Amino acid sequence: MKHLFTHLGFQKANTADHIEHRSAGTRYRYTLELLSQGCSAWCLLDEGKETITLDFDGCIHVCIWPSREAAQKYADLAPDEKSTPREIPISEFLETTRNLSSDPQYLYAVYPTQQDFWIIKPGSMLSDLKETDFIRRNHHE
Repeated sequence: MKHLFTHLGFQKANTADHIEHRSAGTRYRYTLELLSQGCSAWCLLDEGKETITLDFDGCIHVCIWPSREAAQKYADLAPDEKSTPREIPISEFLETTRNLSSDPQYLYAVYPTQQDFWIIKPGSMLSDLKETDFIRRNHHE
């Protein structure tokens, strides 16, 4: 997973600008790579300061993005809802992900755009992060 986007032929400077137009799987791998480097995740809060989720198919999909800008672009799709991006430091994200792993009702909707998003179980995302060696390197196991 190391340097994934270099291998995919992305120009580093252009990746963040053009990633939203890539497939949901590519956006997931991009998000995973940034998280594995210790970057924060981002969610959206509603006016009541509650995390915005997508509820369907009997599951709660917690939306996360790799940057404030990406979360804000999604929020701008529904300007009347008044949502605000919130940074989730990597340590908090890992703790929350571990806690959500035991509840099958929760899923992550990674990097939602107007077109689609990647759906993954929190435990599976933790496994993917472990494959990057991030958790071992940072003593979060």
